[in-house]
Amino acid sequence: MAVYGESEQQGVLGHSTSDTGTGVFGNSVGNGFGVRGESSNGIAVQGQSFGDGISVKGVSNSGDGVQGASSSSSRNGVFGRNDATDLVPPDGGPGGNGVFGFSMVPNASGVFGANNSAGGNGIGVAGRSAMGIGIFGSGGRLALRDMIDSSKKAEFATNEDMRKVKDCFDTTLWLIFLLLATLIIRLYFMH
Repeated sequence: MAVYGESEQQGVLGHSTSDTGTGVFGNSVGNGFGVRGESSNGIAVQGQSFGDGISVKGVSNSGDGVQGASSSSSRNGVFGRNDATDLVPPDGGPGGNGVFGFSMVPNASGVFGANNSAGGNGIGVAGRSAMGIGIFGSGGRLALRDMIDSSKKAEFATNEDMRKVKDCFDTTLWLIFLLLATLIIRLYFMH
């Protein structure tokens, strides 16, 4: 350990007087942590900006920019929150969101959700609103697309749904036959 600080407030304090400087800098040449924070019940690492800057920013050349993980079923891997109560400016960008995702990859998504639970009843992406719209989509081609695997969809339709359609069709044919037979008998006796 190169530096150790202990205090009731800030154990270690770094301060930069330059607009482009760094208050505290950490670097690791291997697979370790450049900067690491630990806490028993509080916040391990906190970033705060008092202006229009970014509180916490993650950038990676080939890995994930920011990654969050939780082992609790009552918590979230990543949680985003926006406490503003005024409307989004009409000439502004996509602001006012708790979480915003953006991608320039042609065949990727701005936001992607997946659930790989063993029970198979999880939801990849869910939306809920007390008074408004739970999930809203808009697109140049489609607002919503069903991405169910075509082979599984065809197999399911062939086994169960097609059997129900066939039974319904057969029943309808019998009803039409009985109706026509009744009509022919009545016309026969009327003459």
